[in-house]
Amino acid sequence: MSKDKFFIGWSGNTSSEHKKLIKRLLIPMFIAIPILIFAIVIFARPFSHGQYELGNVKEFVGVYYEDPFPVLLLDEGQLENGSSTSALLVGYGKKGAKTFMHMAEKVHGKLSDKKIKIQGTLIYGDGKTLIELTKKEDSVLEILGKEISKNYKPRLTNQTLRGEIVDPKCWFGVMKPAEGKVHKSCAIRCISGGIPPVLRVMKDNVYVYYILKGVNGEDINKEILEFVGEPVVVVGDTYLENGWEVLRIETSEIRFME
Repeated sequence: MSKDKFFIGWSGNTSSEHKKLIKRLLIPMFIAIPILIFAIVIFARPFSHGQYELGNVKEFVGVYYEDPFPVLLLDEGQLENGSSTSALLVGYGKKGAKTFMHMAEKVHGKLSDKKIKIQGTLIYGDGKTLIELTKKEDSVLEILGKEISKNYKPRLTNQTLRGEIVDPKCWFGVMKPAEGKVHKSCAIRCISGGIPPVLRVMKDNVYVYYILKGVNGEDINKEILEFVGEPVVVVGDTYLENGWEVLRIETSEIRFME
C-alpha cells in the first residue's frame, strides 16, 4: 500500500507533486492580482480631495451674511490655497453655524451684514471654502464695521438636476468617504443639526454644488432627510448668491433616480 505524501513546511523537502500544485496556484494569482488592482484603480470612485485643517485654528475677516445661508465673504489675501473667498460657515460638530452665531449675538449684538472677525478651522476642496466655528459661540471675536446693505435680486433659472444630496462639511474635507449609503446616517445627522444640504451634480465631468432651499428661501433640512445620500432628480429654480449656487425647490417634487 502506498503511503500518502504530507507537506511539512519546515522540513525543507517538498515533493514534486506539491511543487506542481503550488506552481498551478501561484502563477494565476500573480496574473490576477495586478489585474484586480488595476481594475480597482480605474473603476473605483475616488474619495473627495477636500482638506480639513484639523487643529489649525486661524482668524478671518469678512462681511457676514446670515441669509439665505451663513457665509463670510472674506477680505482678499487670507487664503493660500486658491479657494473661493465666499466661505460657507458651519458649526462645531454636527451643528449649523446659525446656532452659534445667534449665541454670539447675545454678546456682540446683531452680526449679519457687518464686517466681523472670527476664528475657525478651514475646510476646502473643489474650489469651495468652508470655515468651521471650532470655538462655538466664542468663534466670533469682534465687529469691525457698520452694517453693509445688500440689494440683490436673483435671476432665477428653472432646471431639472440629477445628483446626490450631501452634507458639505463632511464632503469638502472632514470625512472620507462622505457620500452614498456608507455616509448616509452621518450626513443625515449633520443636516438635521442645521448644516445646509447641498446637491452635488456632475456637469461636463466637473462637480457643481447647489445649496438647497425651499421655494420661498426657507430652510428645508428636515424635509429632505430621506433623500440624503441617494441618487435623486430635483426640479427647481437656480441662482447665484454670495458665491454659491442656490436651488429653490418644492420638496414634494424630489424623486429617487430610477
